[in-house]
Amino acid sequence: MKPGGRRSRAKWIAVLCALAAIGVGIAGARQGVLFVRESRAIAALRSKDEGERAAALRELAKLRTPRGVAAILRAFPPEEKSAVMLWGVRYGNPLPTWCGDPRALTILKMGPFAIPVLGRMLASPDGADRFWALAILLRFGEKGRLEADPALHFLLDDSHEDVRAMAAFAVGLSASKDPRRIESLIADLKGLHSSEHLRTAAAWAIRTAAAPYEARETFECVHPVAGEKEERSPEMTSAMRSAARTLLQAADTSSDRLWYSSLEALLVIRRRWSLGDLDLTKGVQAYVCRGLAQEKVLIRLLAIGFMDEAYGSNLDKATEAVPSLVASADGKYPELTAKAMEALAMISREDSIPLSIRALAHEERGVRDAAITALWTVGSAASRALPALRRLREEEKDFEVAERATTLVRRLEFEEGRPPEAQR
Repeated sequence: MKPGGRRSRAKWIAVLCALAAIGVGIAGARQGVLFVRESRAIAALRSKDEGERAAALRELAKLRTPRGVAAILRAFPPEEKSAVMLWGVRYGNPLPTWCGDPRALTILKMGPFAIPVLGRMLASPDGADRFWALAILLRFGEKGRLEADPALHFLLDDSHEDVRAMAAFAVGLSASKDPRRIESLIADLKGLHSSEHLRTAAAWAIRTAAAPYEARETFECVHPVAGEKEERSPEMTSAMRSAARTLLQAADTSSDRLWYSSLEALLVIRRRWSLGDLDLTKGVQAYVCRGLAQEKVLIRLLAIGFMDEAYGSNLDKATEAVPSLVASADGKYPELTAKAMEALAMISREDSIPLSIRALAHEERGVRDAAITALWTVGSAASRALPALRRLREEEKDFEVAERATTLVRRLEFEEGRPPEAQR
């Protein structure tokens, strides 16, 4: 090649390199501008001005970056976790402020781009990150959860209770249409090495799978499609029957959380599913009775609270519960004593009356009040309590308790045919 040709080629190479450098520089400058815009928007999320926060969300929605998604999640105040969880667990209804939350809606507007970002945040060392990533994935619905399903199941054994609870909702929604996932949850319940946390969350996930429509309304903010509730495939029915049998075995646990979540699941299955030869009514009643006989006070309190739903209109026939209720009404634990007396009065008058008479002299106001309630429930058969009630009426320092005692005395005297005191 001639010397002139070599020089010409070198010049062209230099020109091309310069042009490439200009392109890289422009791209770098553009990225720099975007980074600055993103950083300003992220900082504005913490502003006290609502308008500035709204503008920041609009900007982040346009930029659609992983860093922006993470920043929006971290803009949720810690106290809002409790609001979302309590509403979902206690009410089973859409939470208006959650369904219309601008931060959640911003991430939803980003579309499928945000889903893998949220999936990666499920592995964050920050429990709040995991919680809110789960909450937003639930808002994306079934398609949004599909990719993250393995990670969701892993979070059933998370170190944070609120993360485990939210994961149970997500896993339960996925399991509601997949019997294999129900079987996986059953394995978690039976596992010799399963932690209490995992078993409790698995029971709650089964409860969600048995009635997914409440969770969908609460966390996905959608209404079920008409006719969707009637879908019951033979495979799902078989899986739910196996789950119910496994849950019944949790009655003997010493864990109050597992006992409670398992019974909740059983009651939902009994209401929503027809399981053929498996009689859940008797099973649930036996479950409650075993809870009444437990040593732990909290489990006994929970069992008393479930008696109405377990027995329904047959509560007065729950004679198998009487020995445990009598033992719980011994006065040692005031709250337990009060609840046991009130329940006992609806089942066995003869066992209730002497315990209630003795409780009228209890040092705790709540126990004395519950004794009056129990005697009122018993009715005219409680007339032998009149001496103790008159004494309580005269000596009671609490005005409301004294008034209730006075009213009961007048009722019992009237039923005995005695004239009012003013006429004697």
